[in-house]
Amino acid sequence: MRVDRQNIIEEFKRQAGISSPSKQEGAMARYLRQRFVALGGEVTEDDAGRQVGGEVGNLLVRLPGTRAGEPLMFSVHMDTVGPCDGVEPVLDGDIFRSAGQTVLGADDKAGIVELIEALETARRLGIGHPPLEIVITICEEIGLVGAKHFDCSQLKARRGYALDTNGIDRLIHRAPGANRFEAVIEGREAHAGIAPEKGLSAIEVAARAIAAMPLGRIDVETTANIGTIEGGVACNIVPRQVRLVGEARSHDGDKLERQTAAMVAALEQAAASSEKLIDNEPVRARVQVDIEPD
Repeated sequence: MRVDRQNIIEEFKRQAGISSPSKQEGAMARYLRQRFVALGGEVTEDDAGRQVGGEVGNLLVRLPGTRAGEPLMFSVHMDTVGPCDGVEPVLDGDIFRSAGQTVLGADDKAGIVELIEALETARRLGIGHPPLEIVITICEEIGLVGAKHFDCSQLKARRGYALDTNGIDRLIHRAPGANRFEAVIEGREAHAGIAPEKGLSAIEVAARAIAAMPLGRIDVETTANIGTIEGGVACNIVPRQVRLVGEARSHDGDKLERQTAAMVAALEQAAASSEKLIDNEPVRARVQVDIEPD
C-alpha cells in the first residue's frame, strides 16, 4: 500500500498546531469530528468530559465496511502533555521536530495521522476493509482517564489495535498490570525549635519507609516508583502528616502483588519502629494505605 508523503506532512502539521492538553481537547475534538465525517464516519461523543471536568468526551467513529469481515477496532488519544500552546512543527529531513519551547505532540497525533492516511489510501486505491470502530479518548496522558470512562459494551469489535507507541516496526502485544496507591502517615505535631522531642515527624517516618522499599527496575517485568510526597506546614513545626503517591507495575500478576506487598510492608514497618515515649506515654505513627488496581 503506497501512502502519500505530502498528505502525511500536511495532516500532521494541522494537528500539531492544535493545542490539546488533557481536559482541554475541545478544539482537537472538533477538528477530528469534521475529519472523520469527511471520511464517511459516523461520530458520537460520550459524557466522559463532564465526568472528569473536561471540555469534551471520548469520540467513537464508526465506518461501514467495504468488504465482509469481523469489525476491527483502533484506539488513539487526542490529548498531549504540555507545554503545547503554539506548537511549530519543523520537518528536518524525514523527522518532525518542535521549533520552540513546546512539545511536538507526536504522542499521539502521529497515531491519528497514520490512521487517517491509511483510511484515505484505502479509499483512493479501492482497498477493502471490514467495519471499523475508532475510539479517540481524552485525558490519556494523566492516567488513561478517558479510557476508564469509556463504555466498551458499545463496541462490536472483539479485536483491535492501539496506535500509540514510539519507533517503527514495533508491535506491543501485552501491557503491565499496575497497582497505584496513596499512603497517609500520621505523626504528632510539635514546635521544632522549642520541644521537638514532643513531636513525631511523619516525614521522617516516610523517609525511612521509602529508603526501605525496593524501587525502580525490580526485574525485567516489574517496576515501582514513589511519584509524589507532600506534607508539613512550616519549617519550625514537626510535621504531623505526610502523603505519598506511588505505583507498582508488572507483566506478572504474582510479582505485582509481591512488589505491592513489599512497599506496604515498608510503610507499616517504618510506622511500627517509630514508637517513642512522649510525656511517658508510648506514641507511634499511624499509616493508612489505599490501593487502586489499574
